[in-house]
Amino acid sequence: MIYSQIFSELGQNIYHIKMNHKDIPTYLDSSAPEILEAFYAVLETVFREYTHLLTQQYGKEIVNAIRYMYLNYQNVISLGELSQLLAMNPSYFSKYFKKKTGINYVTFLNNIRIEKAKEYLKYTDYSIVQIALE
Repeated sequence: MIYSQIFSELGQNIYHIKMNHKDIPTYLDSSAPEILEAFYAVLETVFREYTHLLTQQYGKEIVNAIRYMYLNYQNVISLGELSQLLAMNPSYFSKYFKKKTGINYVTFLNNIRIEKAKEYLKYTDYSIVQIALE
């Protein structure tokens, strides 16, 4: 959701990559070390710039919450857990998150989960049941 929006604003579409995510390590391992090193350098730069853009738009606290949700979307994430992570009162965090993003954290987290499920459906051979269980 937000990741794809930011990349769209940068003139990029992160969904144009047609390679199955399982194929990437094989491709990179078979490439010359220089290509792998260049790939990681570019990737690091893109994510650093992306984080900078998000921080400017939403603030450090919201970026940290979003990062945590993207890294842990497969787990149960409570309001208390997120607010504790950011050293905020749960009620304040909830209002602050909605003010900055326009939606509450539960809706945001569910949107991440839906986005990830769509990616798995489109770019992997996983069944709907496998995706749902993840």
